[in-house]
Amino acid sequence: MTQILFLNSMLILLQAQTYYHLRPVNSFEKEIDDCYSCHTSVVLDKKDFIPVILERKSIHYKKDVHCSDCHKTTDRLIQKGGQSYRERIFSVCPFYKKNIWDRNRKNETCGNCHKKEYEDLLSGVHKNKLDCVFCHSNHGIERATLDIIRPDRCSSCHRYPDIAPVKDEFRKSETVLMASESQLSRIKDDMPELYEKYTMKVSSARDLMKTQRHKLSRLDITSNSNYILLLSGHIRKEIASEQEKMRVKRIITIGIIIIIMLAITGILYYIYQYYKWRRTLNKK
Repeated sequence: MTQILFLNSMLILLQAQTYYHLRPVNSFEKEIDDCYSCHTSVVLDKKDFIPVILERKSIHYKKDVHCSDCHKTTDRLIQKGGQSYRERIFSVCPFYKKNIWDRNRKNETCGNCHKKEYEDLLSGVHKNKLDCVFCHSNHGIERATLDIIRPDRCSSCHRYPDIAPVKDEFRKSETVLMASESQLSRIKDDMPELYEKYTMKVSSARDLMKTQRHKLSRLDITSNSNYILLLSGHIRKEIASEQEKMRVKRIITIGIIIIIMLAITGILYYIYQYYKWRRTLNKK
């Protein structure tokens, strides 16, 4: 037993030396580095040493999220020196698994920062069936794109052909919203009131669909998608109406200018003829 523990310790120390060149100079990264020194070890199972490699590529790493922000560990994990790697493994990791393993605990942990998304999840149909990491993963952190809705994610509970239309509704809504935003951007200077009115509505519609990314109610998604189509139709109709009014207004303005110019021309011609007649009288 002593030999096994000795061999285990030597392997851990060996891997720590192997990855020493990856240690960050900035003390800000020390905590992640301490996790990295063990969680890239060949001593640990694959599922245990991959996370920190993924974490270094994730949005959490870029946003200054530390390991202990999710894994509520003791100071022994982030303490510089004083504790052996063996002691860290056997004292910290079981504590991590107890803290983060159950579904509710995972969701609550994510909800500490992602409050709105957490509230949306709790009010949705998957609140007692899925956790955040099922779709987003726990370390790689997949962004909430439409690619999350795919057979390997949804088919364990649903027939994917029944779910695919949800993805289509999201995609259709996004396309329509982008087209509406493009239309509105072109009228910002010419129709400021219309721009302000519908920019707010389009923003609200986008928020509705964003909320459904976590609620995932097919009925609400379809309803919101139909509303977005209706809103887009109103935008096109009002823009076309305003453009027609502006066109008529330009025609009227041009007509008035032409009439004024003709009137001025007529007056000048009359004055010219009058002075011409006066000169003729003076010569006689």
